[in-house]
Amino acid sequence: MGKTLYLDCSSGISGDMTVAALLDLGASEQHLREALSSLPAHGFDMAVTRVRKSGLDACDFDVRLDAAHENHDHDMAWLYGHLDASD
Repeated sequence: MGKTLYLDCSSGISGDMTVAALLDLGASEQHLREALSSLPAHGFDMAVTRVRKSGLDACDFDVRLDAAHENHDHDMAWLYGHLDASD
């Protein structure tokens, strides 16, 4: 008999939280790392840790970009396609 995972995502679901939940359910971190390393993408690493929030223990999954790829400045001009900030 197979197993079924049902996700009720009426308000959406974030990728990092989905991956963390699947790892918490028993998915292989090693297989995930192998799959990600096979992608033609560079400049990132992933961290899998345990966290405790509001009394709950959970898996935390985080993709970390290196300095050359990090763009966490929330550049609204770039986001909306206006590369010239003087617009």
